[in-house]
Amino acid sequence: MHQLEHYGLHWDGDVLWQSQRHDAYREALAWLKSQDLCYYCTCTRARIQSIGGTYDSHCRDLRNGPQNAALRLRQTHPVTEFTDLLRGTIKADERLAREDFIIHRRDGLFAYNLAVVVDDHFQG
Repeated sequence: MHQLEHYGLHWDGDVLWQSQRHDAYREALAWLKSQDLCYYCTCTRARIQSIGGTYDSHCRDLRNGPQNAALRLRQTHPVTEFTDLLRGTIKADERLAREDFIIHRRDGLFAYNLAVVVDDHFQG
């Protein structure tokens, strides 16, 4: 926080600590599971690298259990292009935009992709 202040970056509300928000993240995961919006994936980084570095939805319909698995969000609305007010049109790599990404790691840690959305929603 001192480094942020040093560079003139300030916040306008209470500071949230992700390490203290695990209950909120577990609640979000439970809701996503109840809506069938995520699935367990047992693919290793080595497997994904061997197929070109982008996850291919291999586990999407396999109905894996949670043992030694990450949880991935089903990508249903990929964003491949958007307009930035400063930089204009930004085009994303279509393979990455369509990738089902990890929201809960196999080692039990919550992915930043989940935590930041839950926290942003909480803060309005």
